[in-house]
Amino acid sequence: MKTLKNIKTYLDKLSQQNHKDIEETEKTISELDKIIVINNEKLDKAAKATDYDSYNKAKQELWTAENKKELAQKRLNDLKTSPLVNREEYDSLINDTLTAYKNKEQELTEQAWEIVSPLKNIKEKAQENQENLRELLDTLENDIGKKSEEYKRNANGEKISDRMLGLVYSHVKPSAVVSLYGDITKLPIFRTVEK
Repeated sequence: MKTLKNIKTYLDKLSQQNHKDIEETEKTISELDKIIVINNEKLDKAAKATDYDSYNKAKQELWTAENKKELAQKRLNDLKTSPLVNREEYDSLINDTLTAYKNKEQELTEQAWEIVSPLKNIKEKAQENQENLRELLDTLENDIGKKSEEYKRNANGEKISDRMLGLVYSHVKPSAVVSLYGDITKLPIFRTVEK
């Protein structure tokens, strides 16, 4: 099975070879440009001297250099614009890349779940603790205090704000552990993991 790392290595190798080929072809074109300049000078010199053999030789070398340059420019254009792989391999690389990503993502999700799943037990204990608090406050307010308005005020007769709406309502808030567990298990990465 291919991994993202394997695919990256392969793509980097293709890309580096392409850059190397471009640099070599540009270097060839630069060298041919120098040869063309030199042969143009030889051609002018031979024409002024009416040296038919030198002129013919310079003309042939110039023609050869210009043809080589034309071919090198075509190659350079191909190197810069043509895909480095055929369509079939390109599609295969996309599929391999997406498959490798999904496989690694699933592996990491499972590792994360191994860390998160013990929170479920802690969450259940926190919910039990909350329920115990709720029952005790309800007992205090209803059975022991008999919903006495007097118990909703301090010794000076002022209202005690956290008792006005009822002890359970004022004091039983969502547990941080329960909230954390809920938030974590709602993350998209845990949608595919058995809870």
